[in-house]
Amino acid sequence: MTGWIERIPPQLICERLAPFMTERRKRRIEEALENRIMNLIVLIEDLHDPHNISAVLRTCEGMGIQQVAVIEGPSTFKSHPQVSQGAHKWLHLYRFKETESAIRWLRAEGFVIYASFLGEGSEPLEKCVPFPENLALFFGNEHEGLSRRVIEEADRRFMLPMMGFTESFNVSVAAALTLCEVFHHGFKPRYLTEEERWRLRAEWYMKSVRRSPELLRDLFDRSGSPIEPSPDP
Repeated sequence: MTGWIERIPPQLICERLAPFMTERRKRRIEEALENRIMNLIVLIEDLHDPHNISAVLRTCEGMGIQQVAVIEGPSTFKSHPQVSQGAHKWLHLYRFKETESAIRWLRAEGFVIYASFLGEGSEPLEKCVPFPENLALFFGNEHEGLSRRVIEEADRRFMLPMMGFTESFNVSVAAALTLCEVFHHGFKPRYLTEEERWRLRAEWYMKSVRRSPELLRDLFDRSGSPIEPSPDP
């Protein structure tokens, strides 16, 4: 939420927009909120193929990962709507022009960096346990993998075992397999707090209702202050 809408309490946004939504949509939102994970973030660095970017976003959204970061590098971030199926709408998608900025942000937020890497110093993901409380998973582009900066900064470097002649998985497949392995080997998700849940619910209500800004403008009184939400029954 940005601008003047941020001044409106999320409970009031939901109260105002609820009549314009189907019961089915509201149930889907509540189901998704119940399983949203906030202490695991997936980062993709300088991907060139919009299909791959979109597939990663779709995988993350489907598995309950709320935060995804894209380091654009020389490439400009683009997603492919037919592949992502609108997944980007429901995510907190962070965009960085340079890797260094993304790494500084992760450190400030208390994340431990795990880098997908096939070279020296890498170990099977199952050997990288126990996983940290706040985990950042880095994946590189289709041709060169991750940049040297990420590999040097990573707290752990991991790889997925390969059983055939192929040397690496497609990046979207690698992200999906990694997430499955992380959960299988004991990562403990942190789900939404009550405050986070209200804020995200309000964001999703606004994305679900056309003309939501117009419908919310009448929530300000004549002084320009937001009206307080109705008390809970």
